[in-house]
Amino acid sequence: MAADIASEGVLSEETVAEYAAMHTKAREGGPPCAGFRLHERPLYGVLHEAIYCHAPGVAAGWAARDVGRAYDGGEFSWLRNSFEGNPAKGGRLFFSGEMIFPSMLAAGGSSLRAFRDAAEVLAQKDDWPALYDEQQLSARNRVPMRAIAYKDDMYVDLDLSRETGAKIRKCVVVDAKEGWGHGAIKEEDKSDQVLEMLFGPKTPSRR
Repeated sequence: MAADIASEGVLSEETVAEYAAMHTKAREGGPPCAGFRLHERPLYGVLHEAIYCHAPGVAAGWAARDVGRAYDGGEFSWLRNSFEGNPAKGGRLFFSGEMIFPSMLAAGGSSLRAFRDAAEVLAQKDDWPALYDEQQLSARNRVPMRAIAYKDDMYVDLDLSRETGAKIRKCVVVDAKEGWGHGAIKEEDKSDQVLEMLFGPKTPSRR
C-alpha cells in the first residue's frame, strides 16, 4: 500500500484485491489479519464501541459500520457485504481510523470465534448506567482541570472537544499547535511541549 501511494498517489486495483483476498482467507480458517492484532488482544475488539455507551437507552449497534455504509459516494463500500475488492474506475475508497467492525472479528478465524457472540450481545445492550454525573461536573466540580484539543486530530472532533470541556466547571481547554495530532503527548519531541502548554514551564526543584 505504501509503495502504491508513494509512486502513484492511489492504491492499485491489484493491492485492493490482494487485501480483500487476505481477509477472505482469514475467514476461511487461514492466518488472522494483522492490523489491530485482535487475535492477540481480543477484548479490544469486543469492548471498543461499548465503552462509549454513556447512558441508559444507548446501544453501540456497530455504529461505525452503519455510518460508513450510509455514505452515498461508496467511499466505504468495503463495509458492504457485496464488496468484491474492485471499486469502480476513478472511485474513491476511504480508510477508517481506530474503528472496529464485526467483519474484523469474523476475519480473525478460529482465534476470535469464541468472542464474536459476546461482541454481538454487547453491541445490542442498551441498559448501561450513566457513565458520568453531568450535574456534578457542570455545576459542582471543584477540581481545576486543563485539557488539550488538537485541530488536526483524526480521531476526536475539535468542536466536540471544546464543547465537552465547556460543560465541565473549572475546565480550561487549550488548543494545540497547528499540525499536532492525537498522540502528540506520546511523541518524544512533543511530550514536554504538550505538558508545558497545559501546566506551564518546569520550575527547578528546591533541595
